[in-house]
Amino acid sequence: MALTARVRPAAGEPEGALVLFHGRGADENDLFPLLDALDPERRFVGATPRGPLSLPPGGAHWYALGGIGTPEATTFYASYGAAAEWLDGFLAEHGVVHDRLVLGGFSQGGVIVAAAAPGRDRTRHAGSGDRSRVGPAGARGARGRGRRGAVPRDADVPPARPGVRARGLGVDPAHHSAARMKAA
Repeated sequence: MALTARVRPAAGEPEGALVLFHGRGADENDLFPLLDALDPERRFVGATPRGPLSLPPGGAHWYALGGIGTPEATTFYASYGAAAEWLDGFLAEHGVVHDRLVLGGFSQGGVIVAAAAPGRDRTRHAGSGDRSRVGPAGARGARGRGRRGAVPRDADVPPARPGVRARGLGVDPAHHSAARMKAA
C-alpha cells in the first residue's frame, strides 16, 4: 500500500520536515494550508500524505472503524506500516534526519502520528502532536494518555514529549483553539 502526498518545498535547503496527517474522511488538501501557517518562512519541507483507504461516507481514511471510535486492527497496521515507510522515504528524499522531523495529526491522522513516530530502530523525532484518543480494536494493551492517541504496546512507540524539541526548531507546537486557528 503506497501513499501519495502533497509536498510544499522549503524556501532553501530544508532545516527540517513538517508532516501533517489528516483526519477521517478528509484528504491531503485538508491540512495543507497549515504548513504555511505553522512555518511561514518555509524553513521546513512540508508534506500532507493522503490516507490510503477510500471508505464510506467518503474521503480518505487511515483505517476502517472496528466500532465506535475504535480502529480495526488489520487496516490500522497496514496504514501504520505504509505511513512509516513513506515517512522514511520522504525524509531520505529531502535529506532530512528524523531528529529534524515535526509530525502533526488530527483524529485518525493523530493515531497514525502516535504510531509512526520513530521507534527504537530510528533516532527520535523533534516533536509530535495529535488530536485523537483511540487505539485499534483487539490491540494488545492499548495505552491511552487522556486525549492523546492510544496505540498498541507492541507498536514500539516512544513516549511523546510534544513541543520539547520542536520549540528549538522554531515551530510553535502549542494547542490552538478553533477561534485562534480560524484567525491564522
